[in-house]
Amino acid sequence: MAFEQVPRHVFVPRIVGCWPPFSSDTEITVDRQSHSDLWLELVYSDRLLFIVNDGSRRSSSSMPSVMARFLELLDVHDGGVVLEIGTGSGYNAAILCHRLGSEHVTSIDIDAELVEAAGPRLAACGYTPTLAVADGWQGYAPRAPYDRIIATCAVPRIPEAWIEQLRPGGVIVAPLRGGRFEAAGLVGLRRRDDGSLTGRLHPRGAAFMPMRKGPEMPMPASRERLRSLAQGTDGEERPCTIPAWLEGTDDGLSPYFFLRLHERDDWEWFWLSGPHGEPRAPAAAAPDGSWARVIRRPRRTFPNVVLQGGPRRLWDLVEESYAQYLRLGSPGLGRYGLEVEPSGRQFIWLDRPGSTYAWEL
Repeated sequence: MAFEQVPRHVFVPRIVGCWPPFSSDTEITVDRQSHSDLWLELVYSDRLLFIVNDGSRRSSSSMPSVMARFLELLDVHDGGVVLEIGTGSGYNAAILCHRLGSEHVTSIDIDAELVEAAGPRLAACGYTPTLAVADGWQGYAPRAPYDRIIATCAVPRIPEAWIEQLRPGGVIVAPLRGGRFEAAGLVGLRRRDDGSLTGRLHPRGAAFMPMRKGPEMPMPASRERLRSLAQGTDGEERPCTIPAWLEGTDDGLSPYFFLRLHERDDWEWFWLSGPHGEPRAPAAAAPDGSWARVIRRPRRTFPNVVLQGGPRRLWDLVEESYAQYLRLGSPGLGRYGLEVEPSGRQFIWLDRPGSTYAWEL
Protein backbone atom coordinates (compact mmCIF):
# COMPACT_ATOMS: atom_id res chain seq x y z
CA MET A 1 0.00 0.00 0.00
CA ALA A 2 1.31 3.47 -0.94
CA PHE A 3 0.78 4.93 2.55
CA GLU A 4 2.98 2.19 4.00
CA GLN A 5 5.75 2.60 1.46
CA VAL A 6 6.02 6.39 0.98
CA PRO A 7 7.91 7.94 3.95
CA ARG A 8 5.89 10.90 5.26
CA HIS A 9 8.75 12.21 7.41
CA VAL A 10 10.71 13.26 4.32
CA PHE A 11 7.96 15.73 3.41
CA VAL A 12 7.32 17.34 6.80
CA PRO A 13 10.78 17.96 8.34
CA ARG A 14 9.38 20.84 10.43
CA ILE A 15 5.82 21.24 11.66
CA VAL A 16 3.93 23.72 13.80
CA GLY A 17 0.52 24.14 15.37
CA CYS A 18 -0.54 20.52 14.90
CA TRP A 19 -3.43 19.32 17.03
CA PRO A 20 -3.60 17.39 19.24
CA PRO A 21 -1.46 17.84 21.34
CA PHE A 22 -1.23 21.52 20.36
CA SER A 23 -3.99 23.99 19.63
CA SER A 24 -4.16 25.85 16.33
CA ASP A 25 -2.89 29.00 18.07
CA THR A 26 0.26 27.37 19.44
CA GLU A 27 3.41 28.44 17.61
CA ILE A 28 5.77 25.73 18.87
CA THR A 29 7.93 24.26 16.09
CA VAL A 30 8.64 20.53 16.14
CA ASP A 31 11.46 18.98 14.11
CA ARG A 32 14.00 16.17 14.22
CA GLN A 33 16.60 18.27 16.05
CA SER A 34 14.49 19.95 18.73
CA HIS A 35 11.83 17.32 19.50
CA SER A 36 12.88 14.20 17.62
CA ASP A 37 10.65 11.67 19.40
CA LEU A 38 7.56 13.89 19.37
CA TRP A 39 8.20 14.90 15.74
CA LEU A 40 8.38 11.28 14.61
CA GLU A 41 5.27 10.35 16.61
CA LEU A 42 3.28 13.20 15.05
CA VAL A 43 4.51 12.55 11.52
CA TYR A 44 3.31 8.94 11.61
CA SER A 45 0.01 9.67 13.32
CA ASP A 46 -3.32 10.40 11.67
CA ARG A 47 -3.04 14.14 12.29
CA LEU A 48 -3.13 17.33 10.26
CA LEU A 49 0.32 18.91 10.30
CA PHE A 50 1.12 22.52 9.44
CA ILE A 51 4.28 22.96 7.39
CA VAL A 52 6.88 25.57 8.37
CA ASN A 53 8.92 27.45 5.77
CA ASP A 54 11.07 30.40 6.86
CA GLY A 55 9.39 30.41 10.26
CA SER A 56 5.80 30.76 9.00
CA ARG A 57 2.93 28.41 8.26
CA ARG A 58 2.80 27.97 4.49
CA SER A 59 0.66 24.91 3.95
CA SER A 60 -0.38 21.68 5.64
CA SER A 61 -0.06 17.94 5.32
CA SER A 62 -3.55 16.47 5.50
CA MET A 63 -4.49 13.61 7.78
CA PRO A 64 -3.65 10.34 5.98
CA SER A 65 -7.22 9.14 6.58
CA VAL A 66 -8.52 12.24 4.76
CA MET A 67 -6.07 11.67 1.91
CA ALA A 68 -7.43 8.14 1.62
CA ARG A 69 -10.95 9.57 1.17
CA PHE A 70 -9.65 11.76 -1.65
CA LEU A 71 -7.97 8.88 -3.41
CA GLU A 72 -11.00 6.64 -3.00
CA LEU A 73 -13.15 9.22 -4.80
CA LEU A 74 -10.44 9.85 -7.40
CA ASP A 75 -10.61 6.19 -8.50
CA VAL A 76 -7.31 6.16 -10.40
CA HIS A 77 -6.42 3.44 -12.90
CA ASP A 78 -3.13 2.34 -14.42
CA GLY A 79 -2.00 4.73 -17.13
CA GLY A 80 -4.24 7.55 -15.94
CA VAL A 81 -2.90 11.12 -16.15
CA VAL A 82 -3.46 13.19 -12.99
CA LEU A 83 -3.26 16.90 -12.19
CA GLU A 84 -2.89 17.85 -8.53
CA ILE A 85 -3.88 21.40 -7.54
CA GLY A 86 -1.87 22.30 -4.44
CA THR A 87 1.57 20.67 -4.16
CA GLY A 88 1.96 21.61 -0.50
CA SER A 89 4.51 19.34 1.13
CA GLY A 90 4.66 17.01 -1.89
CA TYR A 91 3.47 14.00 0.09
CA ASN A 92 0.22 13.54 -1.82
CA ALA A 93 2.09 13.87 -5.12
CA ALA A 94 4.43 11.13 -3.91
CA ILE A 95 1.47 8.86 -3.16
CA LEU A 96 0.14 9.45 -6.68
CA CYS A 97 3.57 8.83 -8.23
CA HIS A 98 3.92 5.59 -6.30
CA ARG A 99 0.59 4.38 -7.66
CA LEU A 100 0.74 5.67 -11.25
CA GLY A 101 4.37 6.44 -12.04
CA SER A 102 5.93 9.90 -12.04
CA GLU A 103 5.37 10.43 -15.77
CA HIS A 104 1.62 10.43 -15.20
CA VAL A 105 1.55 13.04 -12.41
CA THR A 106 1.58 16.85 -12.64
CA SER A 107 1.43 18.94 -9.46
CA ILE A 108 1.11 22.74 -9.27
CA ASP A 109 1.06 25.34 -6.50
CA ILE A 110 0.81 29.14 -6.41
CA ASP A 111 3.60 29.22 -3.81
CA ALA A 112 6.98 28.98 -5.55
CA GLU A 113 8.81 28.21 -2.31
CA LEU A 114 6.59 25.21 -1.61
CA VAL A 115 7.17 23.84 -5.12
CA GLU A 116 10.91 24.43 -4.79
CA ALA A 117 11.01 22.58 -1.46
CA ALA A 118 8.85 19.68 -2.65
CA GLY A 119 11.03 18.85 -5.66
CA PRO A 120 14.12 17.58 -3.77
CA ARG A 121 11.96 15.70 -1.27
CA LEU A 122 10.18 13.88 -4.07
CA ALA A 123 13.47 13.17 -5.82
CA ALA A 124 14.94 11.78 -2.59
CA CYS A 125 12.16 9.18 -2.64
CA GLY A 126 12.69 8.39 -6.31
CA TYR A 127 9.75 10.41 -7.71
CA THR A 128 10.01 12.97 -10.51
CA PRO A 129 6.53 14.33 -11.35
CA THR A 130 6.08 17.47 -13.41
CA LEU A 131 6.05 20.39 -10.96
CA ALA A 132 5.06 23.95 -11.79
CA VAL A 133 4.28 27.26 -10.13
CA ALA A 134 0.82 28.22 -11.37
CA ASP A 135 -2.55 29.65 -10.36
CA GLY A 136 -4.61 26.59 -9.50
CA TRP A 137 -7.85 28.25 -10.60
CA GLN A 138 -6.52 28.07 -14.18
CA GLY A 139 -5.50 24.41 -13.98
CA TYR A 140 -2.41 23.59 -16.05
CA ALA A 141 -3.06 23.59 -19.79
CA PRO A 142 0.47 22.52 -20.96
CA ARG A 143 -0.11 18.96 -19.74
CA ALA A 144 -3.85 18.68 -20.44
CA PRO A 145 -6.04 16.76 -20.97
CA TYR A 146 -6.21 14.83 -17.70
CA ASP A 147 -8.03 11.70 -16.63
CA ARG A 148 -8.17 12.90 -13.05
CA ILE A 149 -7.90 16.30 -11.31
CA ILE A 150 -7.51 16.48 -7.54
CA ALA A 151 -7.51 19.71 -5.51
CA THR A 152 -6.05 19.81 -2.00
CA CYS A 153 -7.41 23.31 -1.33
CA ALA A 154 -11.02 24.38 -0.93
CA VAL A 155 -12.88 26.20 -3.72
CA PRO A 156 -16.31 27.90 -3.79
CA ARG A 157 -17.20 26.22 -7.11
CA ILE A 158 -15.53 24.09 -9.78
CA PRO A 159 -13.34 26.30 -12.02
CA GLU A 160 -14.17 26.31 -15.73
CA ALA A 161 -10.55 25.57 -16.65
CA TRP A 162 -10.61 22.26 -14.76
CA ILE A 163 -13.69 21.14 -16.68
CA GLU A 164 -12.10 22.08 -20.01
CA GLN A 165 -8.88 20.22 -19.17
CA LEU A 166 -10.65 17.01 -18.09
CA ARG A 167 -11.27 14.18 -20.54
CA PRO A 168 -14.82 12.82 -20.98
CA GLY A 169 -15.31 10.18 -18.32
CA GLY A 170 -12.68 11.84 -16.15
CA VAL A 171 -13.05 12.65 -12.45
CA ILE A 172 -12.54 15.83 -10.42
CA VAL A 173 -12.18 15.57 -6.63
CA ALA A 174 -12.21 18.79 -4.62
CA PRO A 175 -13.32 20.24 -1.28
CA LEU A 176 -16.16 22.72 -1.67
CA ARG A 177 -15.34 25.65 0.54
CA GLY A 178 -17.62 26.11 3.50
CA GLY A 179 -15.73 28.96 5.14
CA ARG A 180 -12.22 30.21 5.48
CA PHE A 181 -10.79 27.28 7.44
CA GLU A 182 -13.99 25.49 8.36
CA ALA A 183 -16.24 22.78 7.02
CA ALA A 184 -15.81 21.65 3.46
CA GLY A 185 -17.82 19.08 1.54
CA LEU A 186 -15.59 16.69 -0.38
CA VAL A 187 -17.08 15.97 -3.79
CA GLY A 188 -16.16 13.57 -6.58
CA LEU A 189 -17.49 14.54 -10.03
CA ARG A 190 -17.44 12.58 -13.28
CA ARG A 191 -17.47 14.38 -16.65
CA ARG A 192 -20.08 13.38 -19.21
CA ASP A 193 -19.65 13.61 -22.98
CA ASP A 194 -21.70 16.84 -23.13
CA GLY A 195 -19.29 18.58 -20.74
CA SER A 196 -21.52 18.39 -17.67
CA LEU A 197 -20.37 16.86 -14.39
CA THR A 198 -22.25 15.23 -11.55
CA GLY A 199 -21.43 13.52 -8.27
CA ARG A 200 -22.24 13.19 -4.59
CA LEU A 201 -20.44 14.54 -1.58
CA HIS A 202 -18.53 12.16 0.62
CA PRO A 203 -20.45 11.43 3.86
CA ARG A 204 -17.50 12.74 5.84
CA GLY A 205 -16.20 16.23 5.24
CA ALA A 206 -12.98 17.90 6.27
CA ALA A 207 -11.39 21.31 6.78
CA PHE A 208 -9.08 22.68 4.11
CA MET A 209 -7.23 25.91 3.46
CA PRO A 210 -8.89 27.92 0.69
CA MET A 211 -7.30 28.38 -2.70
CA ARG A 212 -5.03 31.39 -2.45
CA LYS A 213 -5.65 32.99 -5.84
CA GLY A 214 -8.14 33.11 -8.67
CA PRO A 215 -10.58 35.59 -10.24
CA GLU A 216 -13.43 34.36 -8.03
CA MET A 217 -11.34 34.07 -4.88
CA PRO A 218 -11.19 37.56 -3.30
CA MET A 219 -8.87 38.04 -0.37
CA PRO A 220 -10.79 37.51 2.87
CA ALA A 221 -11.04 40.25 5.45
CA SER A 222 -8.43 39.94 8.16
CA ARG A 223 -9.42 37.65 11.02
CA GLU A 224 -8.16 40.22 13.51
CA ARG A 225 -10.49 42.90 12.16
CA LEU A 226 -13.46 40.54 12.18
CA ARG A 227 -12.64 39.38 15.71
CA SER A 228 -12.63 42.98 16.89
CA LEU A 229 -15.98 43.48 15.17
CA ALA A 230 -17.45 40.37 16.84
CA GLN A 231 -16.44 41.66 20.28
CA GLY A 232 -18.88 44.54 19.97
CA THR A 233 -21.30 45.35 22.77
CA ASP A 234 -23.21 48.17 21.08
CA GLY A 235 -25.85 46.24 19.18
CA GLU A 236 -29.47 45.18 19.18
CA GLU A 237 -30.19 42.67 21.95
CA ARG A 238 -32.81 39.90 22.00
CA PRO A 239 -33.26 36.43 23.54
CA CYS A 240 -31.77 33.68 21.39
CA THR A 241 -31.32 29.96 20.99
CA ILE A 242 -27.94 28.37 20.41
CA PRO A 243 -28.17 25.60 17.79
CA ALA A 244 -26.95 22.21 18.96
CA TRP A 245 -24.05 22.21 16.50
CA LEU A 246 -22.67 25.30 18.20
CA GLU A 247 -23.28 23.82 21.65
CA GLY A 248 -21.01 20.90 20.76
CA THR A 249 -23.85 18.37 21.11
CA ASP A 250 -24.44 17.76 17.39
CA ASP A 251 -22.45 17.11 14.22
CA GLY A 252 -20.76 20.46 13.68
CA LEU A 253 -20.08 19.93 9.97
CA SER A 254 -23.33 19.26 8.09
CA PRO A 255 -25.44 22.09 9.62
CA TYR A 256 -22.55 24.49 9.04
CA PHE A 257 -22.41 23.39 5.39
CA PHE A 258 -26.18 23.91 5.14
CA LEU A 259 -25.80 27.43 6.47
CA ARG A 260 -23.09 28.15 3.89
CA LEU A 261 -25.48 27.23 1.07
CA HIS A 262 -27.55 30.24 2.09
CA GLU A 263 -24.78 32.64 3.11
CA ARG A 264 -21.63 31.92 1.14
CA ASP A 265 -19.48 34.88 2.13
CA ASP A 266 -16.51 34.50 4.45
CA TRP A 267 -18.02 34.62 7.89
CA GLU A 268 -15.56 34.09 10.71
CA TRP A 269 -16.57 32.24 13.86
CA PHE A 270 -15.21 32.97 17.34
CA TRP A 271 -15.84 31.71 20.87
CA LEU A 272 -15.75 34.69 23.21
CA SER A 273 -16.31 35.25 26.90
CA GLY A 274 -19.08 37.70 27.76
CA PRO A 275 -18.32 41.36 28.54
CA HIS A 276 -18.98 40.69 32.25
CA GLY A 277 -17.17 37.37 32.47
CA GLU A 278 -19.99 35.16 31.15
CA PRO A 279 -18.97 31.72 29.82
CA ARG A 280 -17.57 31.46 26.31
CA ALA A 281 -20.19 31.54 23.57
CA PRO A 282 -20.24 31.66 19.76
CA ALA A 283 -19.84 34.89 17.83
CA ALA A 284 -19.63 35.64 14.12
CA ALA A 285 -18.61 38.52 11.88
CA ALA A 286 -18.68 39.12 8.13
CA PRO A 287 -16.66 41.37 5.79
CA ASP A 288 -19.70 43.62 5.18
CA GLY A 289 -19.58 44.72 8.83
CA SER A 290 -22.35 42.46 10.12
CA TRP A 291 -21.73 40.74 13.45
CA ALA A 292 -23.45 38.73 16.16
CA ARG A 293 -22.35 37.82 19.67
CA VAL A 294 -24.13 35.42 22.00
CA ILE A 295 -24.07 36.11 25.75
CA ARG A 296 -24.74 33.06 27.92
CA ARG A 297 -26.79 33.75 31.01
CA PRO A 298 -25.56 32.01 34.17
CA ARG A 299 -28.96 30.69 35.29
CA ARG A 300 -31.73 28.88 33.43
CA THR A 301 -34.20 31.54 34.57
CA PHE A 302 -32.45 34.07 32.33
CA PRO A 303 -32.45 33.28 28.59
CA ASN A 304 -29.32 33.53 26.51
CA VAL A 305 -29.21 36.72 24.47
CA VAL A 306 -27.56 37.80 21.26
CA LEU A 307 -26.16 41.20 20.36
CA GLN A 308 -26.21 41.99 16.63
CA GLY A 309 -25.09 44.88 14.47
CA GLY A 310 -24.26 45.87 10.93
CA PRO A 311 -26.36 45.66 7.75
CA ARG A 312 -27.54 42.07 8.37
CA ARG A 313 -28.71 40.17 11.43
CA LEU A 314 -26.39 37.18 11.29
CA TRP A 315 -27.92 35.32 14.22
CA ASP A 316 -31.38 35.53 12.65
CA LEU A 317 -29.88 33.74 9.62
CA VAL A 318 -28.24 31.11 11.83
CA GLU A 319 -31.50 30.30 13.65
CA GLU A 320 -33.58 30.27 10.44
CA SER A 321 -31.07 28.02 8.67
CA TYR A 322 -30.87 25.60 11.58
CA ALA A 323 -34.67 25.37 11.83
CA GLN A 324 -34.89 24.46 8.14
CA TYR A 325 -32.02 21.99 8.56
CA LEU A 326 -34.00 20.20 11.28
CA ARG A 327 -37.20 20.23 9.19
CA LEU A 328 -35.31 18.46 6.40
CA GLY A 329 -34.21 15.68 8.74
CA SER A 330 -30.75 17.00 9.64
CA PRO A 331 -29.19 16.01 6.29
CA GLY A 332 -25.66 14.69 6.47
CA LEU A 333 -23.11 15.59 3.80
CA GLY A 334 -23.75 12.32 1.94
CA ARG A 335 -27.28 13.51 1.02
CA TYR A 336 -25.90 16.35 -1.12
CA GLY A 337 -24.65 16.28 -4.67
CA LEU A 338 -23.25 18.74 -7.19
CA GLU A 339 -24.40 19.20 -10.78
CA VAL A 340 -22.36 21.25 -13.27
CA GLU A 341 -24.45 21.97 -16.36
CA PRO A 342 -22.95 22.23 -19.88
CA SER A 343 -23.66 25.98 -19.65
CA GLY A 344 -21.37 26.19 -16.62
CA ARG A 345 -24.08 26.80 -14.00
CA GLN A 346 -23.49 24.80 -10.83
CA PHE A 347 -26.04 23.58 -8.30
CA ILE A 348 -25.81 21.81 -4.97
CA TRP A 349 -28.86 19.53 -4.64
CA LEU A 350 -30.31 17.62 -1.73
CA ASP A 351 -31.04 13.89 -2.13
CA ARG A 352 -31.31 13.84 -5.96
CA PRO A 353 -30.70 15.99 -9.05
CA GLY A 354 -33.68 18.20 -9.78
CA SER A 355 -34.67 18.28 -6.10
CA THR A 356 -36.90 21.05 -4.78
CA TYR A 357 -33.97 21.93 -2.56
CA ALA A 358 -31.11 23.16 -4.74
CA TRP A 359 -28.73 26.09 -4.42
CA GLU A 360 -26.76 27.71 -7.20
CA LEU A 361 -23.07 28.27 -6.51
